Amino acid sequence: MKALLIHNDNLPDELIDNFSTTEKFDITQTKMMEKGFSFDKYAHEELAKWLKNKNYNVIFLPFSLSDNNYLELTGLRLGLHIRLTKEINHADTPIVFLGYETPEQITRLTYLGNFLFTSGVFCTDKFNNLSDLHKQYSWISSKWRPKNNKLSEEDYKEVISRIYVEPPANYTFHHSIANEWALIRWAEALEVKAEGIHKLNIELESSLYFKYLKAKHPISTNIAQNDYAILRRGRMLFVDDEIEKGWGEVFKKICDGFPASDLEFVGKEFKTKSNKEEVVEEVKDRIRAFNPDVIILDLRLHDQDFRLAISGMTGFKILQWVKGYYDNDNKKVVSGYNPGIQVVIVSASNKTWNLQALQEAGADGFINKESPENSVDDDFTTKSLKNICKTIDDCLFRKFLKDFQPLRKSTFSLASDTSSKLEIVFELLRKVRPENCVTNFRHAYLLLYQILENFVKSDKVYKTYDVKSEIKHKSVVVKLDNSEVEVYSPCDMIPGNIRTNITLKRDGRFFFQTSMSEKTITAATFNVDTFKKDGFNAKSQTKETPLFKIINVFKERYSYTEEECDQIIMATYLRSNLCGHVTGNIDPSKREISSDDILCLIEHISKTKD
Repeated sequence: MKALLIHNDNLPDELIDNFSTTEKFDITQTKMMEKGFSFDKYAHEELAKWLKNKNYNVIFLPFSLSDNNYLELTGLRLGLHIRLTKEINHADTPIVFLGYETPEQITRLTYLGNFLFTSGVFCTDKFNNLSDLHKQYSWISSKWRPKNNKLSEEDYKEVISRIYVEPPANYTFHHSIANEWALIRWAEALEVKAEGIHKLNIELESSLYFKYLKAKHPISTNIAQNDYAILRRGRMLFVDDEIEKGWGEVFKKICDGFPASDLEFVGKEFKTKSNKEEVVEEVKDRIRAFNPDVIILDLRLHDQDFRLAISGMTGFKILQWVKGYYDNDNKKVVSGYNPGIQVVIVSASNKTWNLQALQEAGADGFINKESPENSVDDDFTTKSLKNICKTIDDCLFRKFLKDFQPLRKSTFSLASDTSSKLEIVFELLRKVRPENCVTNFRHAYLLLYQILENFVKSDKVYKTYDVKSEIKHKSVVVKLDNSEVEVYSPCDMIPGNIRTNITLKRDGRFFFQTSMSEKTITAATFNVDTFKKDGFNAKSQTKETPLFKIINVFKERYSYTEEECDQIIMATYLRSNLCGHVTGNIDPSKREISSDDILCLIEHISKTKD
């Protein structure tokens, strides 16, 4: 009989003495009381010694292997270890449980009893002598699976679908399990090889719950490189108290292609901190020093966080420091360090009220660590990784908001509504995504340009000067006392379709606005006689347009160069032809308002602050 009998001297002596191969599973009360003792680890190690390099057709064991408490039903748990541990090469071997209880009675005592009703599991109350087990063995060998005496792949899937293993009851340990589950699945899917992940796999390989999860939710490694590609670049700070466990390597893989200088990891020293306030201060210092565009921030960074509501958690406090918040105790708004820095919260929690609180606090994105509860979808790991990359990409798209923040903190005494307009602009831009940014960018651009216009309208800023001139155009004839005039014009004007806007400055020089192409605007100087040669018959009155006023003020007050004046002309052109009106002078499919245009306009506005 090619079979193994596992016992703890709790079966008839005749049976143990005469059975060909036996192993004693000796788990005494003293052993169980040892510090750090784990039943699962002990069971895993013993089974590996007994089964890994052996070949048995049937395994016999009693329902319980305990010296002191029969109702612990440790034999049943050991049987599940055999079924769920493919590495010991007996996961598909028939198991016969010995005991006087029926499977129905056992099921009333433990949720593990479902295992007794799965394929390849048998129960018998006839085990007082060897001949009884011989009969059991013969029936299984000849009647159950006469060809190979093993579970088929279909049988195994059915077993996994019918059994259930409870997660650890302790909340902190359960959270750790969920955290490690995500790490192992993502690392395996991304084919990340790291020492921390290898150690974690060794630590977890004996856990019955982890064995159950791996059997129930096989990890797919069929993920193409472009499925987790981040298209944009920027400075990324990763904050996680388990960064050394393997999270650092996983995120490095996700950010493949980033310069090493653009990636910063903090968290390995958090375990040495006596309280969460020290962790908060450490992260603040790293943010100030590194100046990240995006922060990937774990919600729980200290052991104290497991006893707190979300508002007291370390990650939440760091989020508030970056984004700002309302202090209820002192009834005032506390400014954030830089709300433009994008903050993505990472958590194993998917509770709706937690996500809502984080969103209200200013979180720009969320990464849910894959937990066993949401791995029911076979593609969940792939979807999770794609979502991570999309979330980071979107945040990198909005990294320009970091440069917006200094302007929001400024005061504007000459235009009382400037600060409120900037807040509206910031909210419009905070919600943009690459796929839906057009409308928000256009609205924000209109408001920013309006701030410039309102600034120069003030009598304290701009004064009107009388300048006499005669302007004619089909080319331009300007009669001034000066022999030369300065003309701002595009480098590519359309013959026969020239629309001009001539504005004068007090010293006799003028600025020239016209239909223009997408090309860079250049400044040029022309002699008056050059214009007279072409001779125009249409006449136009000179008027002080908003563009003229803005350029006039910025040249006088801030000593703007020709290049800077060109930028303002282009800004006016974009405002008029893309945001205010769709004139047809610009093809929106080829040229749209971009974050660079936004930043350029913000740079001009920043000159007007007090």
